[in-house]
Amino acid sequence: MFDTPWLLLLAAGLPVYLVAARMARRGGRRGIRLPLDPWGGPPSPDAPLAWRAALVLSALAIAASWIAVSVAAAGPVLVERSPVPFRSELDIVFVVDVSPSMAAMDLEPTRLEAAIALVRDFLSDAQGAAGASVGLVAFGAEASLICPPTRDYTILDELL
Repeated sequence: MFDTPWLLLLAAGLPVYLVAARMARRGGRRGIRLPLDPWGGPPSPDAPLAWRAALVLSALAIAASWIAVSVAAAGPVLVERSPVPFRSELDIVFVVDVSPSMAAMDLEPTRLEAAIALVRDFLSDAQGAAGASVGLVAFGAEASLICPPTRDYTILDELL
């Protein structure tokens, strides 16, 4: 993936340059006078092999650098998709009513005991808390923080 993929069109300029340079050499000119033109033309036939190899290698280096600059200008980006840990940053606060109305016997044994059992079931279930920070607030006439959000479920269970 690229930040600005349209800049990859710069790489299309390389074949245009190569074709224009070849046509200019066939027309008798020494080549296109550009700073990227290697050696200014073909080597003489009696040039040593090292000089001819240097010409070919420099042409390949120019082509590779042209493509590298085009790709760099396009701004390649690496997108990594990492799984987001489920509930790793989740804070759960249970708010339990401790007013006298919770002593009603319509639930077994009382409403308050049923609420505490529900919180304990949630903490013991593997998918319930699942690494989330869990806290407890009790309220009656006024609210009181019993346990701030914590991942230490045994402390919370003791405070219940």
